[in-house]
Amino acid sequence: MELVAETCQRIIATNSTFKSETLDKLHGFLENPASRTADVLADLPSHAAALWSWKQLSEEEKKVENLDPQAEERKELTEEDFRKYSRYVVEEVTRRQIKTNNPLGKEQILKLLCPQYEQLVQEHKAATQSKIEKEMETSSAGVGGYAAFAPRANVLRQRAEAEAAANQAAA
Repeated sequence: MELVAETCQRIIATNSTFKSETLDKLHGFLENPASRTADVLADLPSHAAALWSWKQLSEEEKKVENLDPQAEERKELTEEDFRKYSRYVVEEVTRRQIKTNNPLGKEQILKLLCPQYEQLVQEHKAATQSKIEKEMETSSAGVGGYAAFAPRANVLRQRAEAEAAANQAAA
């Protein structure tokens, strides 16, 4: 997965035409609902992945060289623009799915908006678990604090792991 992401980043960083088209489509998507339709932007997941790759670039690599002196200056993209983009993508994907009678689920929407969301969730879970375990270890000699909840926490952890394994096997 990392190699694919790195390849996409290199393509966008080195291909100014593709970079420019990707950003033009983003600006159009944000500014005009007619620019969100399937005839203008056929593959939303590919566009979202290209934007994610562009966002990972350094500030210098993100710049698009403007060779047309008549062209308008592109406005700087903000986090608010990306929040709006995320909302509009969900709206557009949902609208497109209405026709197929096959609406997207939570995981499909998350994968569309944030291709690496599963990795982020796992990293967050690991960090949280590590923090909790550290707090449990440092509680006063196993008495009080979080240590009192350790047996119950272990039971819940085993149950959650069993449910996750069952869900993964079912998928």
